[in-house]
Amino acid sequence: MSCKLNQLLMPIPSNLPNLDHLSPKHLVLSKSTQFTSNIDTKCQSAIDSAILRFKRRAFTQGFYHTLSSLQKQQDQQDQQDQQDETTKDPLLDQIILTVNHSTKDICRNGNIDAELLSTLNIQDETYTIAIHSSFVEISATSIVGVLRGLVTVTQLIVWNPNKKQHLLSTCGDDTLIIEDQPRFAWRGLMLDTSRHYYSKQSIVNIINGMEMIKINIFHWHIVDAQSFPYVSKTYPLLAKKGSYQYPEATYDSATIQEIIQHAANNGIRVIPEFDLPSHTHSWGRGYPELELTVMCPEL
Repeated sequence: MSCKLNQLLMPIPSNLPNLDHLSPKHLVLSKSTQFTSNIDTKCQSAIDSAILRFKRRAFTQGFYHTLSSLQKQQDQQDQQDQQDETTKDPLLDQIILTVNHSTKDICRNGNIDAELLSTLNIQDETYTIAIHSSFVEISATSIVGVLRGLVTVTQLIVWNPNKKQHLLSTCGDDTLIIEDQPRFAWRGLMLDTSRHYYSKQSIVNIINGMEMIKINIFHWHIVDAQSFPYVSKTYPLLAKKGSYQYPEATYDSATIQEIIQHAANNGIRVIPEFDLPSHTHSWGRGYPELELTVMCPEL
């Protein structure tokens, strides 16, 4: 029975060793599994949030894997275990998070600084995972790399319905090393909140999903001809008369800052889009005189 971790991972890490010659192994993940880190306290809130996301995903039905091929392998393993009642999967005692401080610090006041994160050349997302006999170490040169490593470990979690256990998949009896770095620096997803309004919680959920597949750019197409949901302090009538429903279907400064910070703590940049000179029909509802200064206001 060969070990096929590539069936669990998306995207597949850039350096995943050939494991076909090894047998699948598992470590038992429990809520008592400890997290330790050497990461600077200036990143503490971001790390605490990442650990909470990991635990929620690890122990919530729907996040861990239920692949049929994997289940068949697990059933075979369970039959073998039943023949030898002394066989037990070892416990995963600890997950260690390590940052080698060789890159510029991007944390401020416990969180990842969104402004510093916006510079791609300091956003180092490389990481290494070492799965040992009873603990896992995730090491990187930046906190963003640690976040990406935690996601990969999350994807290795499977559920054993017979033993009622959450398991971390690994291979063989020796330490398993997984190394990864992104092929593309810009990996984006665009959301249009002008033609279709999305609540803050919906956007947060989308950002959480982006983190799970290591997308690092949230392209926020926030306004367009159809509506202007952004609440401008300088030009308040843009949202009051240009949004679908004011104030319910709008984003004020506090909401936008919360979304930007949540994205930053997921290692994700927010890139807003305000179209000019066309796509501005919604602007003219609040300030009709603006239609004289822009081209094609109806488009």
